[in-house]
Amino acid sequence: MPRFDDARALAETLLAARAPELWLRAQHVAIRARELSELPGVDRDPLMIAAILHGIGGSPVVARTGFAPLDGARFLDVRGYGARIVALVAHHAGAAHGAAGRGVDLGRYPDEVTPTRDALWYCDATTGPGGEPITPATDLTPVHAAVTRTETLRSGFPAS
Repeated sequence: MPRFDDARALAETLLAARAPELWLRAQHVAIRARELSELPGVDRDPLMIAAILHGIGGSPVVARTGFAPLDGARFLDVRGYGARIVALVAHHAGAAHGAAGRGVDLGRYPDEVTPTRDALWYCDATTGPGGEPITPATDLTPVHAAVTRTETLRSGFPAS
């Protein structure tokens, strides 16, 4: 398994210049992950690596299908990242739900139901688009707005 420093360098290379908002957010998700890494049942290294890499599917360099979790997972899979990291990235933030709605199959990447996966989801769901902490029960609107803007820009239509 690649080290966190290698994963961080890859994420920075893919995101910092071309999608700086995603790079900023990835760093904050990783900071949140570090805070949760000592919880019982949480595997620190996979959590930290998946946290810093979870958003790379949003990079113009990586995007292929338009479904960022799948694009990120495929990119990491081809580069020899372990199956666990690839699957955590593929399924972050409950991506299977969004995939089903788009006809995307994530079946190649098994979704682990573990405290590590849940910690990644929590870190992602409680980090706003600018890296600020949010409460998902009340503040998911900014995240949805950021996702909608990104998807609109990728599709070639002006953002509303």
